[in-house]
Amino acid sequence: MFSKIILIFQVAVAFMGCVSHAFAYVPPAEQIFSLMPHQKHRQIRVLVLTLETTFYGDDWPDGLRAFTETVSYLYPDRFLSTIKAPSGKKLYVVQEGKSLVAIDQKIISEEESYIDSYKDIFLYRSPESLIDRLSKVGIDTKTVSFGRLEDKIAYVIGAVYPDESHPQLWVEKDTFRPLRLLFPPSDNSEKIEIRYDHYFNIGRGMWYPGRITFYENDKPVKEQALKTYKSSSKDDAFPEYMFDIEELKKSYTSVIEPEQRGDASAGSELDDVKQTIDDFQKAFE
Repeated sequence: MFSKIILIFQVAVAFMGCVSHAFAYVPPAEQIFSLMPHQKHRQIRVLVLTLETTFYGDDWPDGLRAFTETVSYLYPDRFLSTIKAPSGKKLYVVQEGKSLVAIDQKIISEEESYIDSYKDIFLYRSPESLIDRLSKVGIDTKTVSFGRLEDKIAYVIGAVYPDESHPQLWVEKDTFRPLRLLFPPSDNSEKIEIRYDHYFNIGRGMWYPGRITFYENDKPVKEQALKTYKSSSKDDAFPEYMFDIEELKKSYTSVIEPEQRGDASAGSELDDVKQTIDDFQKAFE
């Protein structure tokens, strides 16, 4: 009888050891990225989204500014955002790693900030290209751990949970959908956090956040709410000239100050947002 108890105990310990070992296994970033819904289902070649984009700031009446924004992804590496008004538009375009921001045909930036990184997770759809992009914004993709965000278990890419002193991307463990992108404060930037939630199935097995919220120092500064979407499996569904930065430079006027060139992180992200919207409002008044 005693020997049977010992045997049962040994089996139970071995079983718990197996379960513990299985739970403790953390897959590498490449495997996590390959299992993201928008990574696995690549029939979509062009994705166009209509968003209600709201900017928050105490300096504006009612504390906010709301616009209709159209966001277009042309895979594998082109992105276009436009906010239109009767007298002009704000344009943000990415082409093969280069970027441009213009308001009413005036170029105000050729650099990307941490806030602009929100779209990278959905634009770069191969694990290799996404790892390369995340590495450029300081995320160590070789470091992966388990973390908990509210009631969700997530893979934390870039840090060992609960350490938030390093740039990191959070991906939900069960669905492999992005949950959070975090950039800690640095010499040239405040703390930036981007949250992804309320996902919609937008067709062909691809999921996109119904809401993306942007925070600076834990205070919301911007929110995108998904309104409509359409997609195509055709590579030529969008004219590529719309994403041609060099052609845009030929017809646009640059108003970038010389000391601002090449410094993507100078100043506060919130200050950048306010300045952009102030310029945007002036252009449309």
